[in-house]
Amino acid sequence: FSFFICNAWELMLKAHMMKVFGENSIYYKDNPERTISLENCISKIFTNNKAPLRLNLEKVIELRNTSTHFITEEYEMIYIPLFQSCVFNFIEKMQDFHQIDMTEIIPQNFITLAVSMKSLDEAEIRAKYPVEIANKMINTYSNISNTIESNNADFAIRVDHHHFITKDKNKATSIVRIDNSA
Repeated sequence: FSFFICNAWELMLKAHMMKVFGENSIYYKDNPERTISLENCISKIFTNNKAPLRLNLEKVIELRNTSTHFITEEYEMIYIPLFQSCVFNFIEKMQDFHQIDMTEIIPQNFITLAVSMKSLDEAEIRAKYPVEIANKMINTYSNISNTIESNNADFAIRVDHHHFITKDKNKATSIVRIDNSA
């Protein structure tokens, strides 16, 4: 996901820069054969380095860069709130910058990401990976979780599940019962 969404953002932002600043704006001044990086595009277009949208993109880019060397299945559990927000931000900016409604191109059921509902289990991570990798993943999860708490939906779309037992069927979203004959 991180590879493809970064590529989509880079192409979209470069198209926007060409439209607003001219074709030469996407090339390095000292090397006109080479286009600027996604990071450069982001800093030129989203100048507030504390804006949740920019922070989101920087975290997704960080994952993309790490993923060129190391990928784990647990990344989904860590990054999915950021991924979903990144998709929504992309759709919004395609409309703002290019007047393209992505929902006319991509069915809405593909815009909402399908994810594993399993949460990150620190003990499981420590048992599965060497100490350095486990610590990096747990620290990344902690840092992202803390950043989610202090930002809005432009940074991350939180998905919280709360389970509780009630006797009032009108308050229940699912029903369980004990069956002695089972």
